[in-house]
Amino acid sequence: MDPQDLADIIENMNDGDVDDLDLSQFSQALLALLFGAAGLIEKFRIYDYNSINEMIDTLWRYEVFDEYTGDQWISNANSLPFNFISDSDYYDQYGSQDRMQIKMPLSTNIGTNLIGLPILFPTPFIIEGFVDAPNLVPDSETLTKDDFNSTAVNLEFTSADSVNMTFELFGLDLPSEQDIYSSAVLVSAPPTAKYTNIINQFTQLPPDFNSYYTSQPNFQTHYDALNLTIDNTDNAFVVANKTRNYLLSQFTFPTTPDEYQSAPEGRDTVDWFLEQGMGVFSDFASAFCVFTRAFGVASRFVDGFRSLDVFGQVEEITYPTEPEKNTLIIRYKNIYNWAEIYVPTDIDGDGMWAQFDVSSGAGGISLPKAFNMTVNSNFTAGPRGQVANLTAVLTTSANQSVEDKEIIFTDYTYGVDLGNATTDINGTASILIDIDNSQVVGPHVIVAQYGLSFNWTMYTVYGDIDVNLTSVNPTMINRSISNSTIIQGYVNDPVANQRVKNATVELVLLDKGTNNKIGFPFDTFSANADNSGNFIEFVNVNPWVPRGNYEIRVDFNGSWGGLPFAFGIMNDSSNRIGFNVTEPLTFTLLFSINGQPTDYPNSPNPGNLINVKRGEQLNLSVTLIDESDMSLASGEIIEFYDYTNGDVIIGTDITDSFGSASILYDIGNTNKSGPTLVYAKFGADINYSYYIVNESIWINVISFSDPLEYDLAAPFPFNIQCDLIDSFANPIYYSCLLYTS
Repeated sequence: MDPQDLADIIENMNDGDVDDLDLSQFSQALLALLFGAAGLIEKFRIYDYNSINEMIDTLWRYEVFDEYTGDQWISNANSLPFNFISDSDYYDQYGSQDRMQIKMPLSTNIGTNLIGLPILFPTPFIIEGFVDAPNLVPDSETLTKDDFNSTAVNLEFTSADSVNMTFELFGLDLPSEQDIYSSAVLVSAPPTAKYTNIINQFTQLPPDFNSYYTSQPNFQTHYDALNLTIDNTDNAFVVANKTRNYLLSQFTFPTTPDEYQSAPEGRDTVDWFLEQGMGVFSDFASAFCVFTRAFGVASRFVDGFRSLDVFGQVEEITYPTEPEKNTLIIRYKNIYNWAEIYVPTDIDGDGMWAQFDVSSGAGGISLPKAFNMTVNSNFTAGPRGQVANLTAVLTTSANQSVEDKEIIFTDYTYGVDLGNATTDINGTASILIDIDNSQVVGPHVIVAQYGLSFNWTMYTVYGDIDVNLTSVNPTMINRSISNSTIIQGYVNDPVANQRVKNATVELVLLDKGTNNKIGFPFDTFSANADNSGNFIEFVNVNPWVPRGNYEIRVDFNGSWGGLPFAFGIMNDSSNRIGFNVTEPLTFTLLFSINGQPTDYPNSPNPGNLINVKRGEQLNLSVTLIDESDMSLASGEIIEFYDYTNGDVIIGTDITDSFGSASILYDIGNTNKSGPTLVYAKFGADINYSYYIVNESIWINVISFSDPLEYDLAAPFPFNIQCDLIDSFANPIYYSCLLYTS
């Protein structure tokens, strides 16, 4: 296909039909588009961004596909109306997000036009009232969004012209790959229905994995090679990252259109790409999705643009004196493909879709095939000062020579090129490696490779190791809010002066100032250092850890990836960081009046209440119990109140070693006759009871209806107004009077 024709098809997609334009179908023309004159056609411009550095890695999303047929991708998404976000909601909820203006050249038709919009992952935030273009019918704009968040706007125009449309949008701050890696988990519990549906839809291969594996020989070869690097404990992000690294190391991007040939009709496009050893963005993204799906990771194929063009350049118009006018230009040479993967962050499969740039930095070489490889080392484990003899043997079942083949030896663990050796007549090649101070302690996976044929062996270097705990955040948890904290640090080889990869460290909780370990303090027992030697572990404090003051320490016991490569031989403990566990303190107050406990607080029985005369004393007492361990709480201040007589404080006392506090309450002339509510209070906890002041109460009649008669034939209200007081004129509240005649 001519690249100008492809550009016209893409233009039609953006101006009208946004369904199923899979760029992988046009990879040959796509390459010419990227390099040729058609690639200079402008697609859209971006204004009002903060800085060009923040825009370099931005991907502008158009359409997403879920079904791979072998020669194309198909979208099964359904589109529905979607709401703009109001200007006020933006400022109320998202005001910190960078808000940008997009300008797109359009060729419009009279009437309704469906325009595909470049959006930011994951959610389309298009500002209401800021879609504008010449000849646009006012308030005609409506949004649609499909199941995968691809977005288009319906616009009604009064004439058919070439116009510039502008709209405003913003995106959310995306998690970094480190953030995604830190939050990713393996699904180890019964999966949710949502996760099951995602796996069923987004791990599809034509027609299924087994059939695809047996029918596509190049896929089979690379799947088997990649499978050697993937462990069953790898989460979705790790599998995706290993897949990307493999593709980038084994395949290259053509430097000119003449170098590239797209898949012939009838060939599977991914298998063809794997055979050819080179491809464009769509080939890398397609292969990535196929491999990750084969390893059980839900993934989908994305069409769009990126801010960097094919040459790795950003095209910006700058205004040094007015930087707010700076403009980023996106042309067809910025067209791009990438993937999105689903990353479970909960053991039942709940998680998030993550944007995954597959082919950024694509490179590598095309490799020969049809050989088998074995490799071994005479050195398997020990301290520095020894020499490892690495020997590779190349064999073939085909009628090919195994002599004079260059074998590449690589320390796969640390990415170090160990050297090359040429095979002899028997296909054998060897190199000697000094196990010196440059060798980082721990296991080293050694790979010998010729073309697509490779194998590996391993040795472990013993030596000093340092574990460093850099932060615990937060250093205090309140169980009523959260049980979680983040433990961070790194593992270092002080001799090689390098970080140690994949070292397993134990997360230890100690009573403060002691070496007393708390058994199984966290829901996670250990952490593994990443490829930079860092470990970041989100942990929850187990419920049986009592509140108190502790210290967190991290111990290394000679394991890598949970395997005891040097158990009992290499050990280290980190520094300590203080850590406190708190929880809301809940108490029980046992309240008594004259030794009679509260057992009727809500509906008191007058026959059970203490009766008292003025001039007498009451003993108000409390026993305070700490519910966390049912101990008697001493040294706490208890307050006593008289609620009936104005909710006034009577006095305070401090609990003794038996958790007891008490006061004497003098009943005087200001204490109302009748039942009185008193209570004890500690913090937010209270308990209460009643007593009765057994003194006279008087009825003072103020007014009544006149005449003093009541006509049953023509009833009218008969009113009596009175006061209820005691002998000291204290008003008596909430009493019930019985009227008799």
